[in-house]
Amino acid sequence: MKKIITKTILIFSILFANYVNAQFSFTNYDTTNTGNGLPDNFVTCVAADTNNNIWFGTNKGVAKYNGTAWTVYNLINTGSALADDYITCIAVDKNNNVWIGTDGYGVSKYNGSIWTTYKETDGLANNSVWYISGDLSGNIWFGTYGYGLSKLNGSTWTTYTYLDGLPGNSSVNTTSINYITVDTSGNKWFGTDMGVVKYDGNTFTIINKTNTDSLVDDNIKAAAIDKSGNKWMGTEYGISVFNSSGQWIKNYRASDGLYNNFVHDICIDSRGSVWMGMFAGYNQEGGITRYNGTNFLSCDMNNGLVYKQVIRLAVDKNDNIWVATDGGVSKIRDISGIEKFDMENIFNVYPNPAKNVLYIDLTALSDSKIKCAEVFNITGQKIDEYQISQTTKTLMIPLNKYPNGLYNIKIGNTAKKIVVDKN
Repeated sequence: MKKIITKTILIFSILFANYVNAQFSFTNYDTTNTGNGLPDNFVTCVAADTNNNIWFGTNKGVAKYNGTAWTVYNLINTGSALADDYITCIAVDKNNNVWIGTDGYGVSKYNGSIWTTYKETDGLANNSVWYISGDLSGNIWFGTYGYGLSKLNGSTWTTYTYLDGLPGNSSVNTTSINYITVDTSGNKWFGTDMGVVKYDGNTFTIINKTNTDSLVDDNIKAAAIDKSGNKWMGTEYGISVFNSSGQWIKNYRASDGLYNNFVHDICIDSRGSVWMGMFAGYNQEGGITRYNGTNFLSCDMNNGLVYKQVIRLAVDKNDNIWVATDGGVSKIRDISGIEKFDMENIFNVYPNPAKNVLYIDLTALSDSKIKCAEVFNITGQKIDEYQISQTTKTLMIPLNKYPNGLYNIKIGNTAKKIVVDKN
């Protein structure tokens, strides 16, 4: 009986890994890749600008990737205009300025041609900056390590400490600011090591385990706000979710479907799926979990993730998830299509399973912007692409070069699984 149970578990594990691979497509970038411009594999942060360039902070400078070419910025090639090569955080404001935080050397702003650096002598609360975010009014907020917040409004600096309402006291000056996000009403939400802090422009409101015992932990490592205004707060003990009014509504832990409880970052794509990056240092286990409102689905290095120590996440305009790790970068593409997209039924495939030829019925396809059908194998690798024109009603795919197995056909945001069985 024991052997049968063990074999069953093994088969289930293999099938689950294949299922994950069929859902996600991975593209990895590290210093061993030909044509890759990352200056170092230790990638501390990532952000996407309004032109869909992806910006990476590393411990050897900044890299920009436009989808084809890489550009590296460091102390040498900027003539020391960049504050330092060890980058702690990176953000893009609504004017497409790139803000780059360092550990002890202040922050640099790059507007595409000019570099400007700000330090304590200019009004920054402290030169060690952990997080940067812009708000709806164009102000830039800087979270520091133990010295509170700074706000830059044009050329005017304002610093907030425990004296203004942040957690802290006279012996421990002010809490460390780990994360900053802004809701649609303009409220700022700060993840600190002493709880969640909401700032409405006048008052700081602290949410911690003292006044909200359901909060999983006071040390907030990550935060994100979904389309319903719910606030997702990540900690090393799982995630707490608050509603649009700031009231606690739910916790999620590994027992609910998270890869593990050690949440380092959270982002939300345009479909509403919540992506969470985890890494537990004590056992060196890390990965990604996607929650689509119904199901949790996780992946790690066994499925294609470049490395296990996940540090930061970002979502681009195409809903690709960019994962910064200390072993390079992964781009994750959700090729499954979420259930609501499958319900649109913009195409049908038949027969399924298919033996010699697969037919794709496109009579329901009305989006003229969709130009191709993509084929992905079980590992999430794109292996073929077939052009679609406005006059194409049925697409025929010969299967002579496809081995038996499971594949995904993706058109637009819809993906359908097919089985090739030539037996």
